[in-house]
Amino acid sequence: MEKNRIIKIISMITGFTLIFIGQSMMYGKAHVWPGALFFLLSFIPFFVVLKADKGAELIGALPFLKDISEKPVRNEIIGFVIFFIAAAYFRFHNLDTVPLGSFRDEGKAAKDAMDIIRNVIPHGADSTLPIYIRAITDNPALYNFFMGALFPIVGEGIVGARAATAVGGLLAAVSFYFLIRYMFGWRAAVLGGLLFAVGSYPVIYSRLVYHASFAMLPYMFTMFFALKVYNERKLPDFILLGLSMGLAIQTYQAARIIPFAYAAMLAVCVFTDRGFIKANFKQLLITLSVLMLVLLPLIIYIFENLNSYMMRPGGLFLFSEQNHRHWTSVNPVLTYLESLKRAVFMYNHRGGISMVLGNFDSVPMVDFLSGIFAAAGFMLLLTGLFLGNARSFFFLGMFFIFIQGSALFIEAPHATRGVMAMPMVFIFAAAAIAALSKVFYENAGKISKFIFLLIAGILLLIIAVDNYERIFERFGKHKLAYRSFEAEKREAAEYVVNLGDNWQAIMTPFFMHGERGETPDVMIVFMNKGKDNYEKITLGHNFPVNPKPGMNYIYILERDYFTMLDALQAYYPGGERIEFKEKYNKENVTSFIAYKVPYEEAVKGMSYKPERGLTVSYYTGADCGTGELLDERIEPIIFQDWAFYPKNIRFFTACWDGKIRIDTAGRYFFDVKTGENKQLFIDNKLILTGNQSRAEVVLSKGMHDIHASFRNNGSLWFCLWWVKPNTGSLELVPMDNFYPKK
Repeated sequence: MEKNRIIKIISMITGFTLIFIGQSMMYGKAHVWPGALFFLLSFIPFFVVLKADKGAELIGALPFLKDISEKPVRNEIIGFVIFFIAAAYFRFHNLDTVPLGSFRDEGKAAKDAMDIIRNVIPHGADSTLPIYIRAITDNPALYNFFMGALFPIVGEGIVGARAATAVGGLLAAVSFYFLIRYMFGWRAAVLGGLLFAVGSYPVIYSRLVYHASFAMLPYMFTMFFALKVYNERKLPDFILLGLSMGLAIQTYQAARIIPFAYAAMLAVCVFTDRGFIKANFKQLLITLSVLMLVLLPLIIYIFENLNSYMMRPGGLFLFSEQNHRHWTSVNPVLTYLESLKRAVFMYNHRGGISMVLGNFDSVPMVDFLSGIFAAAGFMLLLTGLFLGNARSFFFLGMFFIFIQGSALFIEAPHATRGVMAMPMVFIFAAAAIAALSKVFYENAGKISKFIFLLIAGILLLIIAVDNYERIFERFGKHKLAYRSFEAEKREAAEYVVNLGDNWQAIMTPFFMHGERGETPDVMIVFMNKGKDNYEKITLGHNFPVNPKPGMNYIYILERDYFTMLDALQAYYPGGERIEFKEKYNKENVTSFIAYKVPYEEAVKGMSYKPERGLTVSYYTGADCGTGELLDERIEPIIFQDWAFYPKNIRFFTACWDGKIRIDTAGRYFFDVKTGENKQLFIDNKLILTGNQSRAEVVLSKGMHDIHASFRNNGSLWFCLWWVKPNTGSLELVPMDNFYPKK
């Protein structure tokens, strides 16, 4: 007996030592396989310890012995309170600044929720109470209803949406705690729960306003009730399993895998435990009935909108024809295996690089020490699977199925698409903690137990500090955080709101609609404050502006439009220029510029006659000089989206003529950002036409003739950018370089 205890302790320590060596060799390093080899070598000592344990009871045998209703002891109550406080703190701390701003998907999700509670049809939805919302998020609307229900308590806007998401994340953490308690007992629940409470991956996905973040809560319920169904086989658990599955499927696209995952587990029971299916066939039919009932509205939507429902996953599927450029090999099998490797090892080797996915600098998604426990748990379960442990098969199988959400789609490792596999990683860690604590508590003396608890406490403190630094310093204050989360939009909107109602904001397209024309972040700020004193810049309408009595104006310029400043200063020389810098970027990068124009200055600007710019003529005909001449004037720049049409005629041709001054000889790139109905001539040479949107030309220093034309068919826009030699930056061609025709 004594010899058996020593074997267990030494084998367990040896296994964890090999995992530690492997983690050290792969964590954030260039190559994964040297470290993975040491992971695999841990199979040997883990096999010895589980074999000595007679039945792999260290990682749990079925049926389970733990019960959720087991009366907690004093130490568990203390541990749970610590866990809950840690989980709440990490999810709600600095919600308004970590991360800065909001990614476009966050803005869209929050705006959709705000529309729903206002009885407005969200963009991409079919009703005021939508089942599914298309547009840029393409997900069921359950998450939006959840946020909307909490808005009266937590407030609206991005911060309110983050608070609602954090509530869901906190509930998911509590659910994880009781799931681990049910499987491994309260010690593993406290220790493993604390890893989940402070881990950067689950914490960040409890703060980002993503449908994927909300998916964790009902998904935890499905696992809990699935285990109770198999263990206790009570009718209420079968009903609650169907209910939780139905809700979970309506959270995020990756959650569509859930029914297939549980169907696969049930199929395995046909071969391993057919008696379970025979004895509970009616109850399983009830589970299916409840599931279908909950999913009925979504099923009807799918039948009516199948192409729309499948469009996004089809577009991201790794093996879609349009995604062959993402292949790492001409062999599709090797391409998949490489994608699978990246997805599986994003926790211990290298994560992604996208800030908006909770990644930065390819840092693994799990901290170093938690990654050791996760890898150890994975290897213990793998060893248990070899020994016939049913629980091992369940969790390893679920992990493999859910990691396909990242592996089968482009851009692996992708933390959001692989989010359904994330709880499994922390379950692995909890399994390792359970096995380790069981070995020490059953085979060591009081002093050894005390040392174990002391070491566990120190490690948890290190993990908490490490994750705090990862989340709130390295991620939250990363130099790319400001730009990645488009923080300038929220900052600009809040700045305008704070100026008061006698200031009207005139904004360039990025602030109005985002990088892809679909982000409502600015709108959310104004909606949340009950304001609407902002509009899109339109030449001839609000530049120059015809001021309303007593109204002041502020132009908000994004990076590509900084060259508009010389035109603004020409019209409004008494205006005030204010530069806003990117936070946390030591390179002193200007994020946007505000140009304030008081009412009196705006009045003076009405009488300004520009000496620079191009002469523009508007005709009703399809070509320059044809049809009726609607208007002719000097415009300081070529920047039009014609929110207001000349003489209210929707279809017309605009023609710009004059000179362009070239200060530096070399190769210039001209970009119009539109695909048709235009021509651009320089020195009577056609350089851009048809469906071209970009062209290059070598120009000498000095004055050159320029002519541009564009046929507006009712909804298009036309602007002229350039990239000057040796700069690489796209900017609007400034007024100072244009001269009207004489």
